[in-house]
Amino acid sequence: SLRGAASAVGASLGGGILDATVDARLQDGGDVEVRSRLVLTDLQLSEPANGPIVRYLKLGAPLDVVIDAVQDVDGSITLPLNLKLPKGQLQPGEVLGSAVGAISQVLLTAVANAPLKAAAGVGGLLGAEKGARAEPQTVAIAFAAGDASLDEGARESLSELVRQLRRDRNLQLTLRHELSRRDLDLVDARANPAPEDLLALTARLRQRKEESLRQREPLAAAVRGKVATLSPAEATAALAELREIDRQAGFLELSLDHVLDQMKPGADRQRPRRTRAAALELARERLENTREFLTSAGLADLAERVRAAPPSFAVGDSTDGGRVMITLIEKKT
Repeated sequence: SLRGAASAVGASLGGGILDATVDARLQDGGDVEVRSRLVLTDLQLSEPANGPIVRYLKLGAPLDVVIDAVQDVDGSITLPLNLKLPKGQLQPGEVLGSAVGAISQVLLTAVANAPLKAAAGVGGLLGAEKGARAEPQTVAIAFAAGDASLDEGARESLSELVRQLRRDRNLQLTLRHELSRRDLDLVDARANPAPEDLLALTARLRQRKEESLRQREPLAAAVRGKVATLSPAEATAALAELREIDRQAGFLELSLDHVLDQMKPGADRQRPRRTRAAALELARERLENTREFLTSAGLADLAERVRAAPPSFAVGDSTDGGRVMITLIEKKT
């Protein structure tokens, strides 16, 4: 519905999803405090050089550069929009001007920090710095589709890498992750259950929450009595047990909220985003498990010699599960 409007000003809008949360509160003095959160997912937007969007927002950089600077690895762009509208300045033009100014500031800050973002990416971890070998060796650690655990073959390959780290104190390892199409299929099914599965899961979570509350009541009464009569060490243990029940209840509440969110009208529009977030979590677990195995050998400097790139939504050519690609870099002394 917005493509025509975008085309009329010389921009090309190919797709995307906008979720907006707006909280506007009237203050006692008549001012309006606005706290909003705009989330754009999978935005496909372009314009000619020095196009209308860049000029209107006074960005000072091409639109594709700005989008890349503010886009997260899950494909979303989050724009916090917090502003205060003084009393008497609530005309549409004045409100729009304040909003545009706030958004421009967020975008300009992101563009200014873009070099730091790039330096923290994969390129800086793959031995591009001075002293690295020109053609580093790469070892692939394979995972079963949708699984983050290390099988016996992966452990043997990692054990050999640990032996190399012990023999060569100048050797460094960098880790990056590749998803597979099979990974994405499984993650999509797990992150987006069918409606009947969501209803069943909601019922189970509510039942577990009620059971947790029933357990808490007598325990809380017992803890109150113990704290007054027991030694500090014994009272601390009783309080820790109560805190654990509270922690589990909080986790159940968050899980229930997450499931209910997927049952709201329009939740299907966020299916790609949920899939991408779950895929990144799978990649993160695989990287952490691999790095933990490598750094558990006991060498004092292993934590500094084994580094992992941030998980990214990159799909490799594997036909089964994903892979952690380990690049061996030998530094010159």
